[in-house]
Amino acid sequence: STHQPDLTYAIILQFFQSDGVKSIKPTPDDFEPPTKDIESLEQSIDLRDIKPFSREFLGIPTSYFSVGLTNTGINSPLYPYLIVLNDVSSAYYTSAQNIVVIFWSYKIFYGILYDIYYPLGWKFKAWICLGWTCTCAILLPVAIAGSNLAVSIFVILLTVANFFYVSADTAADGFQTWVAKREKPNQRGNMTALAYQARFTAAVLVGVIIALSLSGPQANCPGYEPDANVPCTTDTSITSRNSEFANNPTDWCHMQCDAATAPFGVSIPQFYWILFAMITSLVPIYFLFLKEDKKQSPPQKATKIVSAMTHSCERQAVWQLIFYSLVMNTLFSVTNAAQTNANFAWLELTTLQNTITSIMDNFILAAALHVTRKRYLHYSCFGPGALFAS
Repeated sequence: STHQPDLTYAIILQFFQSDGVKSIKPTPDDFEPPTKDIESLEQSIDLRDIKPFSREFLGIPTSYFSVGLTNTGINSPLYPYLIVLNDVSSAYYTSAQNIVVIFWSYKIFYGILYDIYYPLGWKFKAWICLGWTCTCAILLPVAIAGSNLAVSIFVILLTVANFFYVSADTAADGFQTWVAKREKPNQRGNMTALAYQARFTAAVLVGVIIALSLSGPQANCPGYEPDANVPCTTDTSITSRNSEFANNPTDWCHMQCDAATAPFGVSIPQFYWILFAMITSLVPIYFLFLKEDKKQSPPQKATKIVSAMTHSCERQAVWQLIFYSLVMNTLFSVTNAAQTNANFAWLELTTLQNTITSIMDNFILAAALHVTRKRYLHYSCFGPGALFAS
């Protein structure tokens, strides 16, 4: 799914950058802890004491935190802005929902580019810094222009922002994998779990901000004017969508409509100012708290990378995982395009109600990852796996 963090991609990425399975057909040894493989890996790689919050690596979980802020902060306001305020069609809303996250589907091409070209000699750091800097630059005009932007321009700018923050996230995936391979046995898996915990935690945080700030009349009442001295519009395309027009035809735009669940809040442009400020405040961390050796490995040729990927896909563990992901997304990504509009028109779904489900999902995932990282990181699944396999 392009709407949730792609854990499947992370698994495949780690597999591509490791020794992987030695044979295509499974053997009984596949269900045993790979002690020999781990020992050989420890001998070939310089293991170290990894501290995620140190000056060397703080930028990695911070980048994942920014992804949680940006991904949720861009997707969630689409409902009040497109459905409630602009009354777009079901087809338009569904298309917009998918296009603003379209580049999640092309992370593999980012990865190939990063193996080919190292800006300033850095394989990961330069792309992380560039990606987040450009994301902030794209969010700035959205915050400045706000409601004056045409809906199509608004969606295009969010799509361009998606292009850049996915580029930063892909580089962070690669750096996180590089670090995870160098963790000592008693730390193994800590950085990966922390990274995704940071991502889901940020999604919860921005979800709460959306629930509190975008539930007021500014973001949910078409034609609303906070200034009582500003006259109400007579545009029927707007008045027909505000429930207060029938009750007070002259002063309707200064009143809270039924779609708003709180008397206070901010407008969509003001919310993007908040999001812009949060993401921009984290950018210096990527420059100052990411230490990467410029000489860790030379750039590779594209043909060599594609050949290695093709060889990896021939392994049973990899192609089965890819096939599972393909089938799962094909079967479970089918949606009813009219559902969101119908929920608003018939069930009077509010922005607050639409956000609560997302907050709960992300909170459960963040809590589960925290518990796993703290208490169950070193529990082996090979015992139950061998039991089920037998």
